[in-house]
Amino acid sequence: MQTPHETAKKMATVLRDKYGLTRERVNLISLGRFDAHILNQEHRAYFFDTDLKEHYRLIALLSCLFDNGTIFDVGTNKGYSAVALAYNPYNQVISYDIVDCRELGAPDQLTNVEFHSGDVCQDERLADAQLVMLDTNHDGGFERTFYHHLQQIGFRGLLFLDDIHLNEAMQAFWG
Repeated sequence: MQTPHETAKKMATVLRDKYGLTRERVNLISLGRFDAHILNQEHRAYFFDTDLKEHYRLIALLSCLFDNGTIFDVGTNKGYSAVALAYNPYNQVISYDIVDCRELGAPDQLTNVEFHSGDVCQDERLADAQLVMLDTNHDGGFERTFYHHLQQIGFRGLLFLDDIHLNEAMQAFWG
């Protein structure tokens, strides 16, 4: 019998192969056109990282798996994941947080992104989303509640979880 970690590694390999998520394809992604939107100097280094230490180019690549799709960014924070998810202009990105703490330049120029404050679980479009990125407070509680909500509404898209190894609570949720 496989451990949860072994199962997760196997699933990651299956998804990587199915969607062609290779280092080479991630390296082809350039987020330079979003320069005017990333205001926070510390986060600029993360957003424009070229050493693959950060996930922004990966999630930009994930946005290219779909055209004319709906992508949810749950946990807007500064808004930078929503910007990366907007890489494919043919998708609609819907970003939620419980409070607005965005630090974006020219957000009105991000024509394929909607920003909302409130309860994402009330948005009926969530059930039909092709991709959901979940990056909230990493206590495992909301993540578990949200995951169960996705199951209840029949969500069949991809769920991208950030910081699954950040702390014991997230590792327990992931397990």
